[in-house]
Amino acid sequence: MVDEMDSSITPDTHRFLCQLTEPMYRKLGWEPKPDESHNDSMLRPVIIRTLGKCGYQEVIDEAVKRFDCHYKFSDDAVHSLPADIRSTVYSIVLKYGDESYLNKMIDVCFILLYIYY
Repeated sequence: MVDEMDSSITPDTHRFLCQLTEPMYRKLGWEPKPDESHNDSMLRPVIIRTLGKCGYQEVIDEAVKRFDCHYKFSDDAVHSLPADIRSTVYSIVLKYGDESYLNKMIDVCFILLYIYY
């Protein structure tokens, strides 16, 4: 919905997208539900990314919280970000975080390269 060129989208459009996607976010949340459909699991990262890119503070805060936990325990699979939301969290954190988050992201990349290769 909102791509990397979102700087050309007006604040009114961001508000509209938030109003449009917020009910779906409330339904889907961050965690998969045991009985959810494949469509819901595929929609979750799209909705979260859209809200994050549009500046929805609740989503930004949760993405930062999840990234911080992921960073703190990046060599522990239990605390790892699920693959379906990993790139979403990374993109939100990189958009709104300061330079320290860029440095943390570089650290995570090196740790993951070490673990998997």
